[in-house]
This record gives sequence, structure tokens and C-alpha cells, in this order.
Amino acid sequence: MGNGDTEDINWVSNPWNHTRELKNIPLDTKAQPDRSTSSSDTGYVQELLQHNNGLILINDFLSPGDYEVLLNTIKDEFRIMEESKSKSLPTDETELQQPRDQSKPKTKAKLRRLAIHYGPKYDYTTNHASPNPTPVPDYIQDLIEMIKPYINGLEINQATLQYYPPGSGIPPHIDTHSCFEKEILSFSLGARVNMGFQKGDEATAMKMFAPRRCVGGSTSTSTPGTLPSEITINGNQSLTPTLTPKPLAQSTYHEIPLQPNSLCIMSNEVRYAWTHGIRSRATDDSVKREDRYSITFRKVDFQGVCKCEYGVWCDSQQDKNKE
Repeated sequence: MGNGDTEDINWVSNPWNHTRELKNIPLDTKAQPDRSTSSSDTGYVQELLQHNNGLILINDFLSPGDYEVLLNTIKDEFRIMEESKSKSLPTDETELQQPRDQSKPKTKAKLRRLAIHYGPKYDYTTNHASPNPTPVPDYIQDLIEMIKPYINGLEINQATLQYYPPGSGIPPHIDTHSCFEKEILSFSLGARVNMGFQKGDEATAMKMFAPRRCVGGSTSTSTPGTLPSEITINGNQSLTPTLTPKPLAQSTYHEIPLQPNSLCIMSNEVRYAWTHGIRSRATDDSVKREDRYSITFRKVDFQGVCKCEYGVWCDSQQDKNKE
């Protein structure tokens, strides 16, 4: 069956072994990966960690000043979105006529992961994309230009802003192969969080290609800006535990801390054959979670055909795998 069998996958050895490189970035030229590592009072230092399985982590990607400006801009985007939503909500007259029973304890509001889509909209039900007329704003495009040298000039055309309340997460998944180009990127802001990675298996493929996850199949809908797949109460209890299963093979599960102002680039094996996700929990390594924001970058190609070496999880190769 070729690369349609997990036994035929040529996994890299020691996937989490990595090299470490420090790069001095002059402030006046922003992030240029080919700069020397000589010290400079007018610059800052990036830390590049390149793992065997294709994951690249760049800590301190932006200068401290540029990072703070970006974080505040994104916070404002979500504040404006929430204010707009609250103004458009109709008044619930029934609730006004029937005051809450004061004898019952108050329950905390449900905390939901929120998203703002620029460029093609990411579909959290299918892990695919759909057309969206909202263009990528200039301030994010500026960040994309700084990222390009690290991804061989890939023309990113999609940016998804996300807000993670403390305790929230995202189910483990592999982004659809054909629709998205070879790199998936995530820029982290706010609080740190651990992202978990797990080698894919047959169960992963079954979930990926179930009818509800196929582009042509039936899909659920959600309120714009609110993601239905991960809901938490009191910051740490998931209402959808079946969507965040424990790793099937604990020996291959691995977590990477995503620090604020870090850029995570998933390519090669880790992009195509490993699931990535964030567990819903209150702490990471005994550190209490706080508000976190992220920007996910992708290159969307609605006519894309994937010819990767990981056919088990490749939508373009499913018909071939059945032969």
C-alpha cells in the first residue's frame, strides 16, 4: 500500500533532538535571519531551535517594543469584536421578567476560545478553509514580511487571530494537506502555554476522513468568532472531552512550551504526520495559565494537490490508498 500504511512511514530518528542558534537582530532592520551574532546595544537576540522532525521554534522573534505594540493591537481587535457582538444581541425579555433565584450560587460564564479570520476562513469542523472577503490587515502583513525569510518566501494569504482564556485549549489535529501549503505557523502572545505533539496513527486518519470532516460532507455551524470545539467552565473543565482524547501512544507524545513572542513553524514530518494541540487545563508545568493570544499563518490553495510521503493522513491520496 506504499505510504498508505503507518508501518511504511519512514519516521525520522530522535524527532525532538534539535540544534540551537542565536542571532543578533539589529533594530533598524527587523528580523533578518542571515545577520551575524555579534553583540549590539541597538539590537536583540533571537533563539532558533530546529528539531529533526521539522519543527522550528524562534524565541524573541520581535523586538520587545514591537511585540508590545502587536499584543495591544490584537487585544483591541478582540475588544472591538466583543463590543460589537454585545451591541447586536437582542434583549431577552423573559429573563428580565424572571430574576435569577438568589438562593442558587452564581455560575461563572463559559469561557470560549475566540477567533478572527483574515483571508480564507479556517473551518474548525473540517480543518479546511472557505472563502472570506476580509483581507489581511497591514499590521499583520508587516509581520508576514518579517517571517518570509524563514519559510523560503512562502506567500502567506491567511491569518487567524485567536484568544485563549485561561484553561482553554484546542483538540489535537493535523491540518488538511491539500488546502494548506507545506508550512503551518503560529505566533504566540500573552501568556506561555504548552503545545502537545503526537505521531499520527490509523485512528487519527479515521477522524480526519470521517464524513463530518470532509469538505463535501455535512458540517456543523457556529456563531462567527466563537469556536464550538473547546468550551471551558471555571477555566479548566472541558465540556467536550471526546474531542480531546488522551494520546494513544504516550511514548510519542511530547510537549513544547510556546513562550510569548515566539514563532512556531511546523514543516515536513511534524506538519504532515503529527497531531498538534493544546490540552484544556489550568496549569502547564505548575505554572498557572493566563490570557493567551496567537496568530496562525497559512498559505491556502483551494485547488491544491498534496504529494507528500505521509499518505495515511493525506486527503489527496485517499483514493490511491484504497486501491
